[in-house]
Formats: sequence, C-alpha cells, structure tokens
Amino acid sequence: MAVVVPTSQLTFSCRFLRQLLPREQDNVFVSPASVGLALGMVAAGAQGSTLAALEQTLGIDAKLAANRAERLFASLKTLPPGVTVELANSLWARSELTLSRRYVAAVRESYRGEVRSLDFKLASAPTIVNDWVSRATHGQINSLVDSIDNATVLLLINATYFHGRWASPFDGQQTIDHEFATASGSVTQVRMMQKSASFSYMDDSDVQAIHLPYKQGRFHLLVVLPRGRLSTAAFDTIAQPESMVRILASLREREGFLGLPRLRLGYTADLVPELAEMGMELALTEDADFSGIFDGNVGAFISRVLHKTRLEIDEQGTTAAAATLVEMSLGTSIMAPAPFEMIVDRPFLVALIESETDLPLFIGVIGDPTAR
Repeated sequence: MAVVVPTSQLTFSCRFLRQLLPREQDNVFVSPASVGLALGMVAAGAQGSTLAALEQTLGIDAKLAANRAERLFASLKTLPPGVTVELANSLWARSELTLSRRYVAAVRESYRGEVRSLDFKLASAPTIVNDWVSRATHGQINSLVDSIDNATVLLLINATYFHGRWASPFDGQQTIDHEFATASGSVTQVRMMQKSASFSYMDDSDVQAIHLPYKQGRFHLLVVLPRGRLSTAAFDTIAQPESMVRILASLREREGFLGLPRLRLGYTADLVPELAEMGMELALTEDADFSGIFDGNVGAFISRVLHKTRLEIDEQGTTAAAATLVEMSLGTSIMAPAPFEMIVDRPFLVALIESETDLPLFIGVIGDPTAR
C-alpha cells in the first residue's frame, strides 16, 4: 500500500470515530468526509479564535480544506464502471438575512454548494430541505430536518452517496446462517457471505485485516477483526492513525477463506459533545465569530450538528450514504453548563431581595424547617 504515514484525513477520521466509541453499545458508522465537508463550509466564514477552533478540530487549515474539497470534486468526475460516488453541499439561509458575497462565492466555488434563501417559517420548509437530502442520497436518507427553530438562521448540509460493486462478487448460494457474537455480549444470527480466494490480507497477534476492492480497485473496503471479542469502546486502540497505517502497509496477497456478514444498518448521532471535545467548543457558543458569513456579525453560533448514515453490504457490493446538518442559530448557546443537582437537605441561607437595588427585604438561616 502507498500509505506510510497518517494523513490529516486519516488522523481526523480516526480521532472522530474514537470520540464516538464510548457512548455506543452496538454500532458506530460515520462519514468523516461528510462531516469534514460540512464543517469546511462553516470554517470558510469563521474568523479569529473561532476559525482556529474549527481548524484544530479538522486538523487542517481552512484554506487547505477548501483546496482539498476542490480536488476531491475534480477527482470524482472520472470514476470506474461499477462505482458511483456523489457529494452534494447546500446552504439554506433564512430569507431575511443577507450573506456575504465573498462567502457565497467560496461555498459555490470550493464546495460546489447550492446557496438558497428559504422562509424558515413555512410549514413546508423542513420538507423542502429533506427532499434535497433524499435526492442527493438516492433515497437512502429521507429525513434530516424534523423542524426549524425560530432562532435558526442558517442550515449547511453535506450529502454523500457511494455505491460500489465488488471486483469479485460473493456467490449468494454460499451464504449461510451463522452466529455472531455482539459487542454487548449476546449472540445473534446473521447471514454470512463466504468466499475462498486470493485476498489482500494481514494478521498479527492483535488483529486480522482484509482489503476488498470494488470494480477497478480505486475504492476498497477494509475489514479489521480483533483477536477475541471486544466491546465497541475497546476499538479505541485499533482506531489509532498509526495502527491503521501499520495495517494498510502490512497487507499482502494470500490465499484464504472469508466469512463476512450481510449488513443493513442506520446510524444517527448529535455530534456537538464530541466536536466540543475535539476543540470546537468556541464555535458552539455565543462568543463565536462567524462574521465572514454574514454582512456583519449577527451573533450566530453552531447550535446543532446532526449526522445520519446508512450502510448496506451484500454479495454484489456496498451502498453507503451520509448526511450532515450544521445548524446555526441566534440566541441562547447550547453549550450551557451541565445540569446540576442541588438538594437542600441541611441548614441553608435565604434572602428575599429587591432586584434593582439588591436590597434584602428579608434574610436568614434555616437550621430546622420543621420548627414552628
């Protein structure tokens, strides 16, 4: 394999996945490309410390992210037969707001984004956005926006779609029922596809890994199987950039037998907590500076980052789709302190205060609420 050191894309992908692992019991399936493109559009209008926070999260300078997006779109103009990859970006602005011409140009040119003005008060507004997402994902993701809050000023969306046929399909007649030991400790039945062939494969004391190419070999599926059963969170060690590079560099052609389960799953996550942990917290508060997006700083901040994915693997190939929504709002920041618990079960002070002068009309200490 050509990869010898972790790229910024691989580093972001592994870091992003590892942030999500601890909270999930079963499946985690995300599209770092989709999230990266959506956040890249946001970063194009961020300023000062807010821009620095987004760049820290993405692991790349915003201008380089824009250049990378341009190269990615250009590279997808020519794809091998049997493989479809489609990326779509859109920006939906509240109709009464004026966006910076420079920002609109950046979204259109670097991110191939559609820029639209929409009356968010319309009952049909979520449907209009969801129809766009459904078309962009070939019907794999039909609903991304349930409602649009009165404080919402901007929706930035990426949709990513992949369909690839195996270079060497599985024989459906060889697919059997087979036990699968789940991360939670239970055992379930799956439809296990089977094949004996020459594969690009590696193993060591920790893992087995196999590389399954799609038609013409430009895209492939990497499957990494730990020795022994691990919980989902325990994959943190494997999902390190250095580990992934080592695995990729160790793949060699070998004869063998593969059993791979058919898959059909969906995944949904609110990414705000994880992105805050990755360095983006400032962009999630009212102190955020997105003055590069609007004609003047309107006080907008990122109020929600919603991510949905779908994955289907069968004997013929793979279909995967993702949609990422970045919602920007005015008003109260979502990065409020964690809910507290205060149980008044011991002596306490009370004061009844007049607000304008801070004059305590009454003040005291209560040592026994039952005393009369």
